[in-house]
Amino acid sequence: MFGILSNNMDVLAYPNPTTGLFTISCSSNSIPTDLRITDQLGRSVTTKQVRRTAGSLQLDMDGLAEGRYTIEFRVDGKVIRNAVVVGR
Repeated sequence: MFGILSNNMDVLAYPNPTTGLFTISCSSNSIPTDLRITDQLGRSVTTKQVRRTAGSLQLDMDGLAEGRYTIEFRVDGKVIRNAVVVGR
């Protein structure tokens, strides 16, 4: 699991690395969440608004090439970033 602590907020992304489907778990229950995924070169590959339930969010990265991606989302008005590795 990859985790960060940001402004007293625990955030975990697992499994990491992933082959596609993974979960982001956050100690906050705020919804909805603006989400952006960028590749290693900083290019945006996905931008959308998603709903989290019970502090977690499931994402499917199955269509993306292998590599490291940055997941950026807003929780309680704060921007949280987490790195996820896609591997096959």
